[in-house]
Amino acid sequence: KKWEAKARYYLRSIGMPKIKGHYTPPGKKELTENQKEIKRRKSNERKKRKRDEMPDGEKEIEKEFRSDGKMISEWKQREEEKLKTTASEEGRKSEKYQEAYAVFEQGNYAGSQKRAELSKLEEIASEEGEKSERYKEAYNAFDKERKGRAKAREDERARKRAKLKSQQAPSQQEERSGNDREKDEDDVKDEDESME
Repeated sequence: KKWEAKARYYLRSIGMPKIKGHYTPPGKKELTENQKEIKRRKSNERKKRKRDEMPDGEKEIEKEFRSDGKMISEWKQREEEKLKTTASEEGRKSEKYQEAYAVFEQGNYAGSQKRAELSKLEEIASEEGEKSERYKEAYNAFDKERKGRAKAREDERARKRAKLKSQQAPSQQEERSGNDREKDEDDVKDEDESME
């Protein structure tokens, strides 16, 4: 973990983009796609088993929590697409992009080479666009909203769990007092028998 954190810090310090997934420490083999799929399936099975063992009330809370998570994930995807569009639009106004585009227009590209050059232009547009004020403002607003939604989701789950716990407490108290009464009756019986 410490090695991974250092690697991430170093890569970001030299301007490398964030990489999704994990870093493989030296000497550790990267998992194949098949192995990753098996690991993912086992993890999902464990989670499902854990959910199945939950009491009904908690199951319902977790179901709502996952449903909210799916909606947040879909919203996040839509917003990220908007951010990409904003970066691209702003990047095309930059001097670096204009110069690269002028060079592209002078070249006589066709087929796969043309597609590759257009892809390079799009990368320049995205990189330059992410430096623009409009993009930064849009990203900050998105990040704030994302964190707010995630916190509200967690808070709602905690509130529902606390409510469920408080509803379960009286019934557990009654069950305990019932057990205590039975114990007292048994103690009285034992005393009577010993007196006899």
